[in-house]
Amino acid sequence: MISPEPIVLHDELLLTQGSCRSIFRHPHQSEWLIKLLRPEYIERKFGTKAPWYKRLRRLGYFVGYEREFQEQLVACLHYDSYPSCLYFIIGMQPTNRGLGQIVEAVRGKDGHYAPTLRTLVRQGRFDEQAGQQLQRFFVWLLESPIVISDLTLDNLVYRYDATNGEYFCLIDGVGEPNLVPLKSSFTWWNRLSKQRWIAKVKRRIIVQQAG
Repeated sequence: MISPEPIVLHDELLLTQGSCRSIFRHPHQSEWLIKLLRPEYIERKFGTKAPWYKRLRRLGYFVGYEREFQEQLVACLHYDSYPSCLYFIIGMQPTNRGLGQIVEAVRGKDGHYAPTLRTLVRQGRFDEQAGQQLQRFFVWLLESPIVISDLTLDNLVYRYDATNGEYFCLIDGVGEPNLVPLKSSFTWWNRLSKQRWIAKVKRRIIVQQAG
């Protein structure tokens, strides 16, 4: 359950970390994860050496949380049921390491955390079926009103459920990244941006397979 009382996170709960976030297992709910902004990222993007306009933002480094929640609301408005190919944000949770974001733990067919697209390619598991599912995801993404700020081999995972089988799910990188909200204001701009991201992912797959 979500509580105003801080949850204690320790290194044994750390699953992975990227350039801006650390991902922890929830200590009490196995189906939840906790995302935290890394101190290095906060200092780099919003610290004393950051551009003045970032330091003056009312929400500061929490602006990313706001952007992600907005896209979740957009999804809820647009679809009859929440799209399973987009990660679900459960809520916010204070921790001993700062304010965290609780999200669903996306699982693969084996019951473990769903493998990333990068893992599938590196392990030779990106077969014809996975390729078809990735193309279906791209079609959904282009037709969706969702705005994305990043699309990589690492924030696309191959999830599984009994209803849909195996399919790709975006677990990060949503939200309007620009101060002037061009993508969320213009459908054609949003679609063009997503087409460019998709092209990047396809090129990176080729590079990984060649390596």
